[in-house]
Amino acid sequence: MNTRDVKVIEKFFEHIDDVKSFVGDMSYEEFLSDKKVKNATAFSIAQIGELTTLLSEEAKAELSNIDWKGVKGFRNWVIHNYEKVDLLTFWEVVQDDLPEMETLLKDFLSKHNPDEVKAAIESSDYNLGSM
Repeated sequence: MNTRDVKVIEKFFEHIDDVKSFVGDMSYEEFLSDKKVKNATAFSIAQIGELTTLLSEEAKAELSNIDWKGVKGFRNWVIHNYEKVDLLTFWEVVQDDLPEMETLLKDFLSKHNPDEVKAAIESSDYNLGSM
């Protein structure tokens, strides 16, 4: 596993955590009525979609249970058609797809040598902090 992939995965976790903190235990109806939460969630989902372009093809192949084209496509749909986004589909992504993605990413990291992952995280070879 390379340093860049670990750092990209860290960013995935950061944005997934953001979505979880924005939405919390809201109901769908509460989500629909909260413009700030919808906008913040859309931004984080867009960031997740954008990050797919930074993950190596090797990592994507290992994480083949994640629909990478779908993740990027959903990002494009949200960004380019925001006013027309089906909020029920959006809600389902938040409630179902993001937790599944988080689990798959955690499983992926756990399959690798912990020292390798730790070294990659601590490495300053590649900085995604400006994203």
